[in-house]
Amino acid sequence: MLDREEMNYDDFTLRDVNKDELSGSLAPFTLLVIVLFLTASGFLVSYSASYDVALRSGSVHYFHFLEMVFFFALSFLTGVLVFFTKKEKLEVLPYVIYPISSFLLFFLSYLQITGKSAEVLPFPVINGCDALTFSTVLIVASAFPRIRNKERRGWWYLLISLLGTASILLMVVMGEYTYAFLYFATLLVLFYLARFSLRFIFFYALFNLTAFLFLFLMIPSAIENVFARIAFLNGESPDSERLIYSMNAIKEGGLLGKGFGNGYYKLGLIDGIEDDYVFANIAEELGILGAFIIFLLFLCLFAIGMRTSNRAELMGDEFISITAYGFTFVIVLKAFLSVFVTIGIFPSSGISMPFFSANGFELFFTILECAFLYRFAHITGRRGR
Repeated sequence: MLDREEMNYDDFTLRDVNKDELSGSLAPFTLLVIVLFLTASGFLVSYSASYDVALRSGSVHYFHFLEMVFFFALSFLTGVLVFFTKKEKLEVLPYVIYPISSFLLFFLSYLQITGKSAEVLPFPVINGCDALTFSTVLIVASAFPRIRNKERRGWWYLLISLLGTASILLMVVMGEYTYAFLYFATLLVLFYLARFSLRFIFFYALFNLTAFLFLFLMIPSAIENVFARIAFLNGESPDSERLIYSMNAIKEGGLLGKGFGNGYYKLGLIDGIEDDYVFANIAEELGILGAFIIFLLFLCLFAIGMRTSNRAELMGDEFISITAYGFTFVIVLKAFLSVFVTIGIFPSSGISMPFFSANGFELFFTILECAFLYRFAHITGRRGR
């Protein structure tokens, strides 16, 4: 058998795979089953939560469902390309998509500030935050392990840090406070994995928190959001109606829920229940038990992602290690942040729940991230033993 250094694990097809090489590693199959189950459950939940929204907007009741199917098919085809693309080419991909996603975020923020979004965008569901988070994981995983020269590494530190700070502040200006937190947390994790100095990470976090707080307090809508939070806790604000309905939906769902499709609060009572507040519909129709099973699957996905990352680190493959860790962290953190938004812990600007929100653009990147994890689970399963 070849040594690890002599093996080229990119030059294979499904016909060429040696069964002995895959023995003892069920991670790819387990990951595939989890992703398929979450996706199928997500289709059902998103349809149940969105059909009334579609009808009230004058569309057919399955409008959002078709949108989800379209983006899933697109992400599936892209994922197949990822699986059969050589790893060296995957490492070059970030240098193309990171500038594009950065430009997309700047462009979307410009449109939102000038009020031209509805006039220009063909798909109002386009969210530059998802695209930028995805590409940032890849650019950090690809660029920093390659750079051995300390001077060049320092310039990359500065470039990625400044672009990261600018992106966070743009998300705040756009009112995407929860996405700003997600991106900020992801950056810190990536910097740690890429072996940035702890001193640099500490001062970078301190600088961004200071800038975020200053900008947050300068935005009137942000200040109103804070007072709405306080008023909600006191039960005094009319703006807290959506949060109150969300909490009522969770309470009325009980342990076993009202049954699929039998939710009441999705019928025009909770604005955004098909997207940011989809957990309220999950808890009402599937109950606490159904929600628990869903998040148990997210934790299983997290375990497989961490296992893949650790095995890649043992192999000395920093690109796979950082990418697997980063994508797993993003998917699971988004799921929990979506719950925190629903129960009022995080601002109501919201964040889409992976697999379950009726947001095709978000589903595209979630499935694509899982495609990378699946590919890397195959690689580490064949070489990481």
